[in-house]
Amino acid sequence: MRLSKRYVSTFYPLLLLCFLSSNTLSAQDVLSLDRIFVTLSAKDETLPVIFGEISQQTKIYLNAAGDVPAVNERFSINVKHKPLQDVLKTLLKDKGCTWSLKKNMVTITFTHKNSPPEPVKKANPDAIATKPKGIAAIKGIVTDNEGKPLERATIKVKGTRKGYFTNEAGLFFLGTADLNRTLEISFTGYEAKQYRVSSPDSIRIVLTPHPQYLTEQLATGYGTTSMLLNTGNIMSVSAREIALYPVSNPIIPLQGRIPGLLISQSSGLPGASLKLRIRGQNSFLSGGNPLFVVDGVPLPFGNQHVNQLTSIITLTMDAGVSPLTSLNPADIENIEVLKDADATAIYGSRGANGVIFITTKKGQAGKATVSADITTGVDHVAFSPRLMNTAQYLEMRNEAFKNDNIVPDHLPGTNSYAPDLKVWDTTRYTNWPKLLTGGNAAFTSANITVSGGSATTQLLFGGSYYRQSSVFPVNMPYVKGALSFSLNHRSADNKFKLGMYGNYSRDKNQLYNASLAAMYLPPNAPSLYDGDGQLNWSEGDEPFQNPMADYLKTYKITKENYLANMHLSYALLPNLSFRAGLGYSVMLTNEHSTVPKAAQNPFLYDVRSGIASFGNNNSRSYIAEPQVEYSLKLGKGNIKMMTGASYQYASTTNAVIEGQGYTNDALLNSLDGAASISNKTTNVSEYRYGALFSRISYNLLNKYVVNLTGRMDGSSKFSPENRLGHFGAIGAAWIFSEEQLVQNSMPFISFGKLRASYGVTGNDQIADYKYLDTWSARLLNPYQNTTTLSPDALYNPRYNWEKNRKLEAAVELGLFNGRLLGSFSYYLNRSSNQLIQYPLPAQTGFNNILKNFNSLIENKGLEVTLSGDIIKTDDLKLNVSVNLTVPKNKLLRFDQLAKSSYNGIFVVREPVNVLNKLRSSGVNPETGLFRLKDVNEDSVYTREDCEVIGSLDPDFYGGLHVNFQYKSLSIELLGDFRKQMAPNYLFTGYLNNLLPGMMVNQPDIVLDRWRQQGDKAQFPRYSTLPTGEVYADKNNMINSSEAYSRADYFKLRQLSVSYILNKSLLSRFGVKKAVIFCKTQNLFTITGYKVGDPETANALVLPTLRSIAGGLQISF
Repeated sequence: MRLSKRYVSTFYPLLLLCFLSSNTLSAQDVLSLDRIFVTLSAKDETLPVIFGEISQQTKIYLNAAGDVPAVNERFSINVKHKPLQDVLKTLLKDKGCTWSLKKNMVTITFTHKNSPPEPVKKANPDAIATKPKGIAAIKGIVTDNEGKPLERATIKVKGTRKGYFTNEAGLFFLGTADLNRTLEISFTGYEAKQYRVSSPDSIRIVLTPHPQYLTEQLATGYGTTSMLLNTGNIMSVSAREIALYPVSNPIIPLQGRIPGLLISQSSGLPGASLKLRIRGQNSFLSGGNPLFVVDGVPLPFGNQHVNQLTSIITLTMDAGVSPLTSLNPADIENIEVLKDADATAIYGSRGANGVIFITTKKGQAGKATVSADITTGVDHVAFSPRLMNTAQYLEMRNEAFKNDNIVPDHLPGTNSYAPDLKVWDTTRYTNWPKLLTGGNAAFTSANITVSGGSATTQLLFGGSYYRQSSVFPVNMPYVKGALSFSLNHRSADNKFKLGMYGNYSRDKNQLYNASLAAMYLPPNAPSLYDGDGQLNWSEGDEPFQNPMADYLKTYKITKENYLANMHLSYALLPNLSFRAGLGYSVMLTNEHSTVPKAAQNPFLYDVRSGIASFGNNNSRSYIAEPQVEYSLKLGKGNIKMMTGASYQYASTTNAVIEGQGYTNDALLNSLDGAASISNKTTNVSEYRYGALFSRISYNLLNKYVVNLTGRMDGSSKFSPENRLGHFGAIGAAWIFSEEQLVQNSMPFISFGKLRASYGVTGNDQIADYKYLDTWSARLLNPYQNTTTLSPDALYNPRYNWEKNRKLEAAVELGLFNGRLLGSFSYYLNRSSNQLIQYPLPAQTGFNNILKNFNSLIENKGLEVTLSGDIIKTDDLKLNVSVNLTVPKNKLLRFDQLAKSSYNGIFVVREPVNVLNKLRSSGVNPETGLFRLKDVNEDSVYTREDCEVIGSLDPDFYGGLHVNFQYKSLSIELLGDFRKQMAPNYLFTGYLNNLLPGMMVNQPDIVLDRWRQQGDKAQFPRYSTLPTGEVYADKNNMINSSEAYSRADYFKLRQLSVSYILNKSLLSRFGVKKAVIFCKTQNLFTITGYKVGDPETANALVLPTLRSIAGGLQISF
């Protein structure tokens, strides 16, 4: 893979500089203690108390190890603005100890035997801590397992009504009356603990955090929260889970893991697009794609296709080239899916369809660590159609001619023309699907990262390479390479923070510009090559369209993606901070498609000439988002207020040009060899987006949480008078497991939370400049050899924002110390003020305009997630989880639908993706023809004859996840399931003239056909006439219930096995960790769908691929 000279010239000097700084930073850990200053006055205090005060000032936590002094030994110190290094030397002189700094914790190791404890002295009262009444007081400190003080931890004296809170330094006081009593210590996010006060010595209590599922950090809009305190619906997929998949698109691993997120692959081709929907379709016209955010910076393309030209990857409506493959899965730390109003309203109109938040990996403090992994494996087609063999095919063809009363012959241009019966070898058999798509596509993935730094500055550099060949009989590789870096820095006083991330990736996809229709060639079709090894174009003087010619119709697309972001913050005051996010992204896409002379049958064209098409699609975007955050204590709770602004600018330029009349195939890479140029189109658009937003969060006792969000958006996609939109949300959560009543009466509930949210978002996913009266060039019929302009849109300033109102209520539970977890969410979303294309009278000179319509779309549903630790010991673990989504989409209102052009396409009280089709009653046993229900009995089939037969929306979908671990062995599998309807083979076959009886092969299910009166069959009688009696109603059949069937399935989406090699053995070679693994994808599918993949549901689209791979992951 070649990198642009401009990028290389800047990247490698930066890489060298950062490596040099990384090597020096790790050596400056001790020196960094000289840059951390402390003011401290303590007399006759214990070490835990002094350490707690230092931690409070510096955010550096001190942890004692080794032969630690007695807990009641007293120390005194009085310093003002002294380096922490000097403070420790003064405080611990003659104690024979050393210390080291790692991340934000100083570990102090005592090596000499310390003096016996001093007698207990009366401690000075702390004015901040809650002090009980009494003659004397016993001090204590509550910390986490890293020594970090826990503020406002609850201390209760068991059997009494007494209770205390810790102060900012984690300190609390007890009266002497509390001696010989039991304390109950609790803190939200940590396991509760009991402690018996048996002496007046100072107390140190260490609490253990709750399980990771409660304490892991989740990215919200412009901030973070924990699963414990989260008021919105946010679900996360980790880097470990992403790495289980041998794929180049990082979004594919989300399939089956996130309830409410429906992902469908458009094909099995590398780089193919995905269809994503979060909680259904909210709009008729506007895109339903979620907003994609990388480290706080929105991706300009999101999930929109980046191609301009057609190819095998664009065969269906939702298919195209995905921009998401420009992201390297190995660079991602986690992916979070934000679904409800509370989670998405901070993004305003951009978050109307949900948000997918991608967080990249960051460097870790310490010595430089190198991590590398390599994966190699093969892909092959998981669904290959079972077609007729030669004998069955010839029987079909002869039977079809007989049914049509035609005698086959070899005369071209007549209905009786049948070279497959009269010219070609009738004993020959070729399995075309296996020959054309049955190859093994080898792939290799390699990644390397270097990470290191000090407690204040961390760096990470990464590089990746991915190559995948194709299942086709010619070499069409997909190649991707990427470079990335990350820098994180904070000042010694922890006031200033800086984060930077940069990524460059380039991928090249080589395909061809044709379909898979050649798989349905007659099984006795001629050989591909003649005796000289050249393409064979005929047999017995009868022309033959050689399928290998399709692969000469090349298509290439190259994407270059530059992505950079920077986040900085500064604490102006202890509770007031300023931060800003800056982002810049560029995607450059170039395409080239050819139809060379060599791909054209010389028996069909007297004069052959080549065609070449060129396309590009270039996008640039930058964003700036300054923010101010203020926090304070309000009563017994904490309040956080954040306000900010956002400005985004994006420009897109795309162009397509076609050259014709090439006489030399070697010149197809340039327009210079074209005899003429046509179909030249160029589009330039600019998009500006601005917003003001605020959020207020209130946390009372880590038990009650309220979140308020407001946002005002402005989008250049609307006219100046309708440019602004106002949105907002409220979310609340009650952690009822923290209530004393619940803890006493239902101790099996280790975690319980009720949450709810309501909000309003908008949607601006429409084309640019639709409110302007625009003009376009007329390429045909120029006036005096000059291109003219013609109007193509009316001035239309009245349309404005769609509004999406979202409501959610949920309960989250953890039972039996987290062994069983569950969440149950009910959502109700209603989208109004819908934008549609409104038809205009012909005399206006325009077809339609964009207009808001009085219509209402509802999405509601239930999402369930259950997870349980079936076995949980030190050596053996077995966890099983399942998620289920039951969605319901409905069009509640559409004014005057019966009078509009959308009548029959949409049906009130039915889903937006309704299947309002003609009702088929199958094949008539008497005639052998399909029967359609004629409701009004007028012998003409119209919309009035249609009835609802179902919907393309799934009835339900979900996933099953099993994780088994035994010591160093891990086995993990994920399956996803879906109950749905989809187009079947009849739809694809009739739409593409693959009609049973004609000179195309058929799946073996077509053998169930009508042959004589009284037969009950699935398919009608065979016929060779595309416009004859059998296929006269072909278009009606495509629009009937016969063209749709159940496409339910269960896919074993992922199965992986890994083993961690012996660490003690590896350490001899300087290796920290090594893992060998085997991972698979789409190992098997259980389905009743007859032909092809139920996920892609198209017999002419390459099905999803089955992957088997192995590899090694190592770090040193």
